[in-house]
Amino acid sequence: MPIVEAAMDGFGFGVEPMSPPIVADQQKIADTFADLRLIPAKIDVASAVWTPPA
Repeated sequence: MPIVEAAMDGFGFGVEPMSPPIVADQQKIADTFADLRLIPAKIDVASAVWTPPA
């Protein structure tokens, strides 16, 4: 479907480390979900982010 291909061309896909701004954005979403009771409790996104060994 050409329209789907055109829409998907604008998206980047892949795996990469989560930067601090991404973690902050994810935390805002998690906080909103908790406030709306879409998840049962608040979570700390940063504590769930894998970081490579130094």
